[in-house]
Amino acid sequence: MSYYLVLLCNPRRNLSLDIRSPVEPETTSSDLRDFNSSDREPPLCKQRVTGSIPVGGSKRSMGGMAMTAEERADLIRRYRDGYRVVKEALDGVTEEELDQSATGEWTPRQIAHHLGDSEMMSAIRIRRLLAESEPVVYGYDEKAFAERLTADRPIEPSLEAMRWARETCSQLLDRMTDTDWKIVGTHTESGRYGTEDWLKIYAAHAHDHAAQIQRSRGRC
Repeated sequence: MSYYLVLLCNPRRNLSLDIRSPVEPETTSSDLRDFNSSDREPPLCKQRVTGSIPVGGSKRSMGGMAMTAEERADLIRRYRDGYRVVKEALDGVTEEELDQSATGEWTPRQIAHHLGDSEMMSAIRIRRLLAESEPVVYGYDEKAFAERLTADRPIEPSLEAMRWARETCSQLLDRMTDTDWKIVGTHTESGRYGTEDWLKIYAAHAHDHAAQIQRSRGRC
């Protein structure tokens, strides 16, 4: 695992594939079941959550009606925009603000490190889905990661990990065929998990956490 993480964080290396990981609470199937990318943007600052925003950790099976090409393109645009909205939410953040929590939610520092972790995990997941014949993606205890691995660490390396994970995944998304979008694997916690599920989850993930950061900073 550590080998792949180094590659993703180093823009000088010639990257081609790899990332997502162990319990994945970023956005569960239940969070996504009503999301229609063609008629609305998930609202920022509307919903308060305690701690993380689950990603793929639901016990419900994912799936549903296949997306149209237009819906996929809209979600891909939203995915590409995720790093920017997080950076904007953190613009001018002070050391004091980094460790403030809004109503029991994660602090901006915890969120930044969570995004670094989960985006590297996500990169492994999409690669496993695309490259392996019977892909299995694994959950991870994101709550434990956020509580035990963040402390007073600077956030910049994690933001760079997020940036480059998304950049390499965007390269893959640009090259995916209609057949690739029909690939379905197995998530160790939620069961059925396909490439379209992956896109729905990660298109929303950064935007949702950017809203958490804004709330923690009293901006909404």
